[in-house]
Amino acid sequence: INAGWYLNEERQTWDLDHITTQEAARYQKKYLKRVEKLSPQEAYTFLEKQSNAITDDITLHSEQSQSQDAQFYQKFGELDIVDQLMNQMSHLGGYQDYLEGIRQQAGVMSTISIFKKEGSFANKNIAKTVQNYKSLEGISLERGTNQPIVGTLFDPMLRLLNIIFIFAIVLSFIEERKCGLWEKVHTTAEGRGKLAVRRGLILLVSTFMVQIITLFERLVISSYLYGDPDFGRKIQSIPEFKDFVFPMSITSYLIFYWILCSLAGFCLGLFLWLVLSIFLNRVLSFALICIVEVVEWVAYAYIPVQSWVGFLKYFNLYYLINPTQQLAAYSNISFFGQPVERLQILLVSLALLSSLFFVLAVRVNQRKKPVQIPNHLERIVGRVINTIGNKIRKVLAKLSISATEWYKI
Repeated sequence: INAGWYLNEERQTWDLDHITTQEAARYQKKYLKRVEKLSPQEAYTFLEKQSNAITDDITLHSEQSQSQDAQFYQKFGELDIVDQLMNQMSHLGGYQDYLEGIRQQAGVMSTISIFKKEGSFANKNIAKTVQNYKSLEGISLERGTNQPIVGTLFDPMLRLLNIIFIFAIVLSFIEERKCGLWEKVHTTAEGRGKLAVRRGLILLVSTFMVQIITLFERLVISSYLYGDPDFGRKIQSIPEFKDFVFPMSITSYLIFYWILCSLAGFCLGLFLWLVLSIFLNRVLSFALICIVEVVEWVAYAYIPVQSWVGFLKYFNLYYLINPTQQLAAYSNISFFGQPVERLQILLVSLALLSSLFFVLAVRVNQRKKPVQIPNHLERIVGRVINTIGNKIRKVLAKLSISATEWYKI
């Protein structure tokens, strides 16, 4: 599914330009080869001339011919590739100027009355921003093939597949209730506690494994399509990561991405396991999980970053579903009036929430009994389910044999 989804998405992307993925890769390799010995400014000038020439060809062909052939439409794909490379060269050649512009902008903002108030969040945020971007001064950037990295790190499907796998692992933890093993495990002297701890470790290892498998597979396929992205380059060499203020190589960033996504998935898995452990009824468990996620989404979507509780926007279970989408963008969050980096909030929330959910899940599994009197909420849900079930059974009783067989299928 991972490979098929990615290949189909790339095909659809280049279908809009009337070229195949292979043709797009060939155009890119051709132009990167032509500018490999030029400076970013010289490469940009050369590519700009190529872009103008292709545009003139398209215009001339449109004026002279009523029918357009496949070669004509491929010009649009070639033009798109050239424009992407122009954007990359512009980024490489102007990055230090971009950093200088941030410093100058901070200086200008510091003179404005609403920003220069000593001790205010805005004033502290400006100072912190300048300090963080200072680490990127003089950084060496290199050109290269960016599609494998961008297509891997910014695709939410990669995260969704990993979360589905994690949920499947968690659901397997409660299968013993169906198999009649719960009573036997519960009566052993130390089985419940040890089993819960080991299941937490199983979830942790499984999360790291599925993340590295899907990530490695995607990188291999995308690198085969577009070429080696040169993993030794600084991650800031890619325009989409110009505001990532930690200077590191693409390889280091991928390792960081793997660890971060794995821990986020582990935290979500622990939350799911905790709720399923507390309630015997699966419908009630999933209803509660949905309610919590909706509340978390509201906090994520509507709490302003500048709010004194802005950290709740990212100290957030909904944000953990896909935390990497915004990491490339720089942002400081208000933590009771103090500017804190979004990444710091994410790492702290992962540590605190994972520890809390793990301890609670182990304790609940130690103390939860296989046979117990349902609580008030579970009794209400049970009545609703029984009522709906009785209605369904009355309908099924009136079906023909053929209709019943189709229902079973």
